[in-house]
Amino acid sequence: LATKLGEKEFFFGQSPSSLDAVVFAHLAPLLKAPLPSAALQNHLKACTNLTRFVGRVLQRYFPKEIKDYEQAERKITKQESEYSDSEFPNKLRNISIAALISLVAMTAYAMSTGIIQVI
Repeated sequence: LATKLGEKEFFFGQSPSSLDAVVFAHLAPLLKAPLPSAALQNHLKACTNLTRFVGRVLQRYFPKEIKDYEQAERKITKQESEYSDSEFPNKLRNISIAALISLVAMTAYAMSTGIIQVI
């Protein structure tokens, strides 16, 4: 598909055809939807002309949906960052306590096995 499209705006020239609609219908969800495995999505993103093709069709024929999608994406990103900050409010304290306990345990082990001797 990437070779056939080349640097043209649409597959058969300057105006969209039914092939453009079918290709868009298959590629847009692959680019925009979250997938369990991102291998196909990453390959498609590497085909920059196909990515630009999908973006062009979205901007030309679905401008309101793009705006709504971007707003929803920003809102989700903001909620995730707020959640991660509030999820572990005492993160530094917990890490410090765990490090201290680990240090005490390793020192006690070293002393009990004779690696460290107190004179």
